[in-house]
Amino acid sequence: MLVPFLRSALILGFTISVLSTGNAAPKVPIPPPTTDASLAATPRKQSAVFAGGCFWGTQAVFQRVKGVTKTTAGYAGGSAATATYDQVTTETTGHAESVEVVYDSSKITY
Repeated sequence: MLVPFLRSALILGFTISVLSTGNAAPKVPIPPPTTDASLAATPRKQSAVFAGGCFWGTQAVFQRVKGVTKTTAGYAGGSAATATYDQVTTETTGHAESVEVVYDSSKITY
């Protein structure tokens, strides 16, 4: 018997929750924003850091977003000055697998 669980993710400012029974998540369209900042008048680099479980999956999503110019997988938080994948997966360092997203604010807003 599969036990359902609620899975949530923050994607481009929207919290998406999916009730899962272990099968593939249903395709649910992301609703349009109710408010959004205006695009910058001139190209300008901005960056944001997101933690979403496995950084490779999170990075793959942002690499496909128009206006994103660079992504870098790494670690955020934690008490150690540096972290390795093997250390972080022990869940004892306080780090989160994260992705820095650099984007052009004249093409996409935060």
